[in-house]
Amino acid sequence: MFRTEFKSSLLVTALFTSLACHATTNDATGRVSSAMVSLPDNMFNAKERPAVAHYIGRTAQEIKQQQVQIPHRNYIASCNTHTDSPSMFVSTTVQSISGDTQSPRFGAVYELKFNPQSGIFENTENQRVLNECIASHGISVSKDCKRIAVVCEKPHGASERDEHVIDLPAQTKGNFVNKHADNHATIDRAMHDLSIRKSRKSPMTLSSLIASNRYYVSQCLDNNPYNTLSVTPYIDTLVNQYGANRKKLKSFSSVVQGNAFKQQDRWQYLLNALPNNEQKAQFLTCVEAMAKNENTEAWLLEWHNEPLNHEYDAYVATKMKSQHLGNVSLNYSEKDQSYAIANVAAVFNHINGTKHKSAQLIVLQREGTTLKIDYNERGWEWNCGKGHVLHIRGYYDPNNDQFGAVCTTDMTDKEFSKAVKPHKKSPKRAHGLLAIKSEANSNRGPGTYLFTVPANNASFTRGGIHNFVPVRDNYGLSVAVAPKKVAESDLRNFIAHLNITPKEDVYRTNCLKKGIFSNCELDYLSALRHNEIKIEHYPLVPTQNLMGEKHMDSTSATRIGLFGIPIGGSRNTPREDQTSSTRWLVVDNNCQYSNPQLVNLHNGRFLLGYAKFQCVDDNQSLQPLGSDRALIPKTYHLVEINEQGDKLTETLSFTDYGWGGLDDLIYIGDGKVAWTYINHPTLSNHIGAQHQQWEVMVYQSPH
Repeated sequence: MFRTEFKSSLLVTALFTSLACHATTNDATGRVSSAMVSLPDNMFNAKERPAVAHYIGRTAQEIKQQQVQIPHRNYIASCNTHTDSPSMFVSTTVQSISGDTQSPRFGAVYELKFNPQSGIFENTENQRVLNECIASHGISVSKDCKRIAVVCEKPHGASERDEHVIDLPAQTKGNFVNKHADNHATIDRAMHDLSIRKSRKSPMTLSSLIASNRYYVSQCLDNNPYNTLSVTPYIDTLVNQYGANRKKLKSFSSVVQGNAFKQQDRWQYLLNALPNNEQKAQFLTCVEAMAKNENTEAWLLEWHNEPLNHEYDAYVATKMKSQHLGNVSLNYSEKDQSYAIANVAAVFNHINGTKHKSAQLIVLQREGTTLKIDYNERGWEWNCGKGHVLHIRGYYDPNNDQFGAVCTTDMTDKEFSKAVKPHKKSPKRAHGLLAIKSEANSNRGPGTYLFTVPANNASFTRGGIHNFVPVRDNYGLSVAVAPKKVAESDLRNFIAHLNITPKEDVYRTNCLKKGIFSNCELDYLSALRHNEIKIEHYPLVPTQNLMGEKHMDSTSATRIGLFGIPIGGSRNTPREDQTSSTRWLVVDNNCQYSNPQLVNLHNGRFLLGYAKFQCVDDNQSLQPLGSDRALIPKTYHLVEINEQGDKLTETLSFTDYGWGGLDDLIYIGDGKVAWTYINHPTLSNHIGAQHQQWEVMVYQSPH
């Protein structure tokens, strides 16, 4: 049973000097109303999983689940938006006990209905806790609310235990879908070779095992209740013989930190020190079990004109749902009743034991009374953009009946790595890639380059692209987070080099006359990328180390940008001969901004949302690994803009309401946008990550 409590809102408005929209605003700000709603069965929402990459950092370290203070991502979909009483369906992940990291997680789906008299969403009895799911992700609903679908995450091997599910990967041909479904196969083979020292280039080396599975190995040695092995007796040997750091050597997990090849002697010593074969067997069983548990499956559950508590059709969409980076989105096509799931996944190479992350766009096509997957026709198995994918967000473009996705990765062209101190082993990962890829691109290569943001590896980033909003055929808008990459003085020198006269705001200057609001910074980066200018003459701004705990400085500041993205013809990727255009709307050398949102109001106006986080003058250390405050905003902001990024209303600023960094806001018709999140989400009044009651907000445009 839901409980609804009306909470009116007269929110304070403020015009931020950092908002670089210079057009005259004609309208007053919009308004927000809200209601408190209990989660199904009075459950608590689950906390976010550890190590999830957000746009300005990540959640706490894997071994510090209790430090995560962000709710697990929730997903929303709307229907009947042409009426005055639209519905909003919510997919979220819940737990029965708050604060218990070992408490089982379940999926949950529920419906809320808008009351035009009160101006708020109210509960319905249409709800369900999905006890069969360990999480629920993306959700889609048909326009008339009669067809509902949700992505259900299930444990490894669930498809083999359920007789009623349609196993689509088993029927699908592809490079990855069958061959790499069982990630744990590499673990099995590597474990048998633990006692054998092989060369670095040989397959199935111990170092490969450590590199891919150090978390499992350390957890099983440190936390396995059946293991009595202590690190203490081996400290002297590890320090004297293997160069371990005595001060840091407090657990087995501290031994494995660092480069895997440097650790293999230490690991070999420790594993050989296990007292007997029984303990070795227990350890190997533990590692294999943990690896299998991470290799989960993504199912599509679909209801046909039935309440949520009725039976559904179930389809296995992928057995590669082993990563929890970013968002697992679900989009729906009314035209042919097909779906597309965009998610980050990982595979192991069964030949040499290596591991790789990328992302999938899984299109489930309607075929009679069931669904099918055919990567030769629609979607792709891999390679949304070069490198490991940190974030992915799928979209559906009704203008050409096309699915696609935008993504952020940890790799781009080598020219960009010269501007910052590169990692010795990964010189190309100094910056991450923003890319877009349509369904028709299939498996024929990565998506199209849009921009770059700093990234250290596949878990850390300071920037990323959030969503794609189709505007018209062959064109759409996206919103992204990124730090300033080009010093204004260098940008002015570049403009002088082009022999053009800049406008007052150089970040709005149209240097090469591409796109509707292309700016010189993107042209600068494009020229650098194609060797038209030299990095030594036109450097990039070095950014603060994402893994350090130094105090913030101006290189840690982030900004919010609007991207105009030209798309080619139907079932094509963006045209290579026309770069995306960029305009920075929120610019500040003092603070970090993140949690971007962009919603089409369908009247030539768009709702832009963002949040302000830490600032340099807070005099606080960055602490991206374990700080509660690092990913908790100070304030949230909403403002309406046009297609060019000009500001159309005053900026609405508030602290009582907000949204999650990987969540979405959704259009519900008649100038209204809705979303749901925990109550009091900002730093000054934050009351924890888990709640039994969530707040449901509605923004009403003044236009």
